[in-house]
Amino acid sequence: MLETLISNLSIGAILLLVALIFKAVPPKKINWFYGYRTTRSMKNQETWNAGNRIAAQGLLILALIQLVFGACSTVFFEDERALDWTTGFMLVGIIIMLLVIELKLRSLFDKDGKRISE
Repeated sequence: MLETLISNLSIGAILLLVALIFKAVPPKKINWFYGYRTTRSMKNQETWNAGNRIAAQGLLILALIQLVFGACSTVFFEDERALDWTTGFMLVGIIIMLLVIELKLRSLFDKDGKRISE
């Protein structure tokens, strides 16, 4: 059970580490190596900055939830199925996070990357 707990918590810990790096050292310029890279976020510097700020916050929230879920699934299943559930939860969480980020960018910017007036 201890090995499963360590495995489950390491998933959340890695996500947390990545989120903290993104918050501490956000990508300054649009690039294909580091940052939240989608067609919408890479339209211009303003969409890039907004996308990466939102993504860092979303990843931080997902990481914290993932740590709790990983611990809970280990206690509930007490076997290797716990890691399967934790991994599945992470994948679903990432997909939901990506959808939320893109919807938020769509609400802030038009299809050409110009900020929508309020």
